[in-house]
Amino acid sequence: MVSEESVRTIVRLLGDVAGVGSDVHAKKRRFMSGLAEMVDADAWAWVVGSVSDPEQPPVYLNFMQDGFDDQGVGIIMESSQDLENRSPESEPLMREIIESGGNHITRTRRDMVSDDGWYDSAHFKMYRTRMGVDDFIYSVFPMSEGIFSAVGLHRKLGRGAFDARERRLAHILVSEVKWLHFEGVPEDKGQDLPELSPRLRTVFALLLEGWTRKQMAQHLGLSVNTIAEYTKAVYRHFDVNGQKPLIRRFRVGNGYDMPIHTPTIKAAGSRGLSRSKSGGA
Repeated sequence: MVSEESVRTIVRLLGDVAGVGSDVHAKKRRFMSGLAEMVDADAWAWVVGSVSDPEQPPVYLNFMQDGFDDQGVGIIMESSQDLENRSPESEPLMREIIESGGNHITRTRRDMVSDDGWYDSAHFKMYRTRMGVDDFIYSVFPMSEGIFSAVGLHRKLGRGAFDARERRLAHILVSEVKWLHFEGVPEDKGQDLPELSPRLRTVFALLLEGWTRKQMAQHLGLSVNTIAEYTKAVYRHFDVNGQKPLIRRFRVGNGYDMPIHTPTIKAAGSRGLSRSKSGGA
């Protein structure tokens, strides 16, 4: 059951969020930070992604977080595309999302993976220990067929597991705050993303986080020249000419309602505004 104290905390949080103003990203950050405080989480992440095959990694369109440093963000992106060392909850969670019939689901780690299955996994040893996080709540909200909005709430290594009450609080809030999922998301919801290779998806996600080529090269153990080629491939794929236009497309709008150069509208039935196809840095 949700206590009166929890209800009061929810009301205060929603009031605080309403006072943030019209900046949707600031509103989301305030909401997510408040939700994390409510369930005593040390870090949080919010993503919009797509999934069509539970045996394949999800594809992330939007990503926002707090509580992870740059290295932690890089590890999140890298690990999400590692098919050989997938997180043990990934396949059952993806399968449940696909089979849920469009229903919102919220699960703790222990709902999906036993303690032995979690702590003995290569994923935990390779990635979670480096990030310094352990237990989690995942709350996944369907937006359209194959597209979902997901909240992750995490606790540091050595802390206790999330309980049923905390899972319920997260589920109620993520269910009822619809703007969290739909505002500030490109209209195409990243339908082109599955065409990218896992490595390019990682580079794409780090570009959205503002990482430089040098940072990506150091984190991924690749040369700056290799990262430059990957970066240009991402820009060509999304028909943008640099990192700022890429961020603007995926953080502000669908990209085709925001002219980068000349606001010349193409003929009816085209994809949108004309833009440079150069693969600039």
